[in-house]
Amino acid sequence: FRCVMALDVTEKVKTKQMLVKEVAKFKSIIESTSDVIFSVDTNYCYTSFNSSHKLLIKNLFNINIEIGDLFFIGLNDHEKIVAKNNFDKALNGENFQEIVESSGEPSVKVFFEAVHNPIKDENDEIIGVSVFGKDITEKKHSQDELARREKEYQTLFNADLTGDFISTRDGKIILCNPKFLQIFGFNSEEEAYSTSVLELYKNPLDRVKIIAEVIANKKIENLEIELIRRDGSTINALENLVGQFNENGELEKIIGYVLDITDQRLSHNKVTQLSQAVEQSPVTIVITDPTGIIEYINRKGLEITGYSREELL
Repeated sequence: FRCVMALDVTEKVKTKQMLVKEVAKFKSIIESTSDVIFSVDTNYCYTSFNSSHKLLIKNLFNINIEIGDLFFIGLNDHEKIVAKNNFDKALNGENFQEIVESSGEPSVKVFFEAVHNPIKDENDEIIGVSVFGKDITEKKHSQDELARREKEYQTLFNADLTGDFISTRDGKIILCNPKFLQIFGFNSEEEAYSTSVLELYKNPLDRVKIIAEVIANKKIENLEIELIRRDGSTINALENLVGQFNENGELEKIIGYVLDITDQRLSHNKVTQLSQAVEQSPVTIVITDPTGIIEYINRKGLEITGYSREELL
């Protein structure tokens, strides 16, 4: 008597083959990108990673990672704390995105836009964390350089000896520096921004002419003009103005630089008045150089000598 027992393993084989295919598909997906992809379990040990992540760790820390290795190997104390906090947030069920920094050699820093997601099993229990990281090092450096330049430009803007401003075509002040506030007697930026630039011109028609000239010539250089402070006093100024135009060639904004020349103008006027007083003096006034050559003679002196100015000078 012979007893034969057969176990149908067809379904088991099919399931195994399907699992192998799914694993191969998963590996193909995570290897098809240059982004860093990895996952850790609740003990922060690797359960998977792609070659991009493996290469990154090798380049940063000269470590060949393996499945089961603790993630924190190679990180400094600060990076360990940041990484653990991020893993713990995901292990508590949070999905989030954050900029993370990794550094190996002192001169090597890389930045990633990292997305953390909790991994759940069939019972909806969290068993780990997956991380998808996009290298944004170049972008971060560009942003840092831009921020540095903006800070430098802001320093120059604030320290400029001219009153710098930007206004819309209709006269709304949208930006100005401290010197601009000082020249016009504003107590704050808010006060300036609530004031139309039209109110700062002694002759309102001057602004109309400025708009027309900027539209025609794109800019105005060394325009001598009278402006008004907040207390109503008049100042003499030199203005340099540059137009900003949209893609249709329409004037949208005006960038202006105001130099207060009131003191220089007053000094010039006094010199002019003194010159006129000397010229019209009832007594002869002659100025010579050390050798006796005449450099100046007033009108009364010409009358007495009978010479013309050209003959004496």
